[in-house]
Amino acid sequence: MAIFNIFSSIEEYNNALGINPVSTQDFESFANGTDLDGVEFISGISATSNLPRVEVFQGSEDKELFILDRRSVSDDSFYEINFSESYNAVGFDIEAFNPVTPGPAVLDIEFADGESTSVEILPTKPTESDPIFFGIVADKPI
Repeated sequence: MAIFNIFSSIEEYNNALGINPVSTQDFESFANGTDLDGVEFISGISATSNLPRVEVFQGSEDKELFILDRRSVSDDSFYEINFSESYNAVGFDIEAFNPVTPGPAVLDIEFADGESTSVEILPTKPTESDPIFFGIVADKPI
């Protein structure tokens, strides 16, 4: 069974990693609307979805990845972050998570050895423009 810790603070996540600097991607170098569906944006990391678009857009303060058309969302909608290299940790901000959303978003985390776990994330910030941080550090590759 994988041993892992979940973090809701980037400061605690970075402290747990114990490395400096960490690899990050802020998407500022991409033009708004850049299609990143299946494109590596950090070495060995890409994203896909069953929604119509995976692209860069201007968030409330900086550029973000993923945009969805609410009209296309259904109960089985998902984004998938894919790892083709070995990473034991990943962290990201979830922005535009509407605080009146009924129920959680579910993050399914699959480890390289076939084990998996699910984590429920609720919109805990007062507005959609307040990002929610999610980080995981594990003893096995994700």
